[in-house]
Amino acid sequence: MTKTLPAVLLALAAMPAQSYSAPSWSLTIDNDGAVGSDRDYSSGLFLGYHSAHWSASQAPDWVVTLSDWLPGTDRQSIATSFRLGQMIWTPEHIEEPLPRPGERPYAGLLFLEGGLARYAEDRADRYQIVTGTVGPNALAEEGQRFIHFLIGSDEPMGWDSQIENQLILNLDYRGDRRLAQSPGDWGRTPEISTSGRMRLGNFQSEAAIGTLFRWGENLGGSFASAGFQPGQLVDAGALGGSAQGQFLYTGVEARYRFYDITIEGDRPDDVPDTTREALQGSVVLGYVYYQPRWGVSVTFEAHSRAYKEADHNVDGYGSVTLFWRLP
Repeated sequence: MTKTLPAVLLALAAMPAQSYSAPSWSLTIDNDGAVGSDRDYSSGLFLGYHSAHWSASQAPDWVVTLSDWLPGTDRQSIATSFRLGQMIWTPEHIEEPLPRPGERPYAGLLFLEGGLARYAEDRADRYQIVTGTVGPNALAEEGQRFIHFLIGSDEPMGWDSQIENQLILNLDYRGDRRLAQSPGDWGRTPEISTSGRMRLGNFQSEAAIGTLFRWGENLGGSFASAGFQPGQLVDAGALGGSAQGQFLYTGVEARYRFYDITIEGDRPDDVPDTTREALQGSVVLGYVYYQPRWGVSVTFEAHSRAYKEADHNVDGYGSVTLFWRLP
C-alpha cells in the first residue's frame, strides 16, 4: 500500500486538467454621449447568446457539418452565437425637423444575427449572417426618444425624414491571425495580431484590415476577442474557452466601404443628399476583465468621416459590454 499511494498520486497529477468552456449572455451598449457628441453613429443596443467552445466530437452535428463546409480547415474548437440588436444614426442638430445640408439622414437598423466561429492556437475565423430592417420598422425613433427622455437630452424631431423601410441581408467574415506574442513584465504578456473583415450585402459592404496590440493576462485564451465593428468591439463569445483574465488593447483599422444604406438608402425628397466616403479608418482603446461567472469591458472608438459632406473629420463613441457566464 505504501508503494502504491505515490504511484496513484503521480498518475493523478499527470492527468490533463479539464479545459474551461462555458456559454454566456452579453449585453452591449454603444453611445456617443460617452465622448460628448450626439451625431453620426449615435447609439446601439445588443443582446447576445454565445455557446461554449466545443471540440469537433462535442459539437452538434449541424455545427460540425457547417464548419466543414465553410472555407479553411484549422480548428481546435467551434462556437456559435446569436444576437438581437438595434443601431441608430442621426444628424447633429436633432432639434430640427430636417437634417441640414452637410448632415447625414436619420437611420435605424433592427437586426437578428447568427454566427459560427472556429478557433485555433494562433488564428480565428468567424462567419455571420445578418437579417433585419432599416426604416420606421426598426423602431429607432421610439428607442431614441425613450433614452433621451431618461437622460434629459434634447428630443429628436426629425425622424419623419429617416431612411425608408427596407429589408436587409448581410454576409460577414472576420479572420484574426496572431503575429507575435512574448513574455512581458509584471506577469503580463504583449501580443500583436492582425484582423481582416469582409462584409457583403445591402446593409453595408466593405473590406477592412486592422492591427491590434494587447497586453495582459491569459491572452492565449482570449485571442480574437477585441475588434473594430460597432456592437462587437469586444466579442464575449471569443472568451468562452477561457476561465479568467484581463487585458488592455488598442488598434487601428483601415477600410474601403462600397455601400452604406444608412447614407445612400431611399429617403423623402426634401432630405439633403449625402455621399458615402469610401476610404475610412478607426482607432480603438479598451480594457477587458472577466472571471468564471461574469465579465465587463469598456472601450472608446474614434472613426473618420463616413460621408463626404460631413463638417467633422472625426466622430466617436463609447461602448460597455457586460456578460454573464453560465455554469
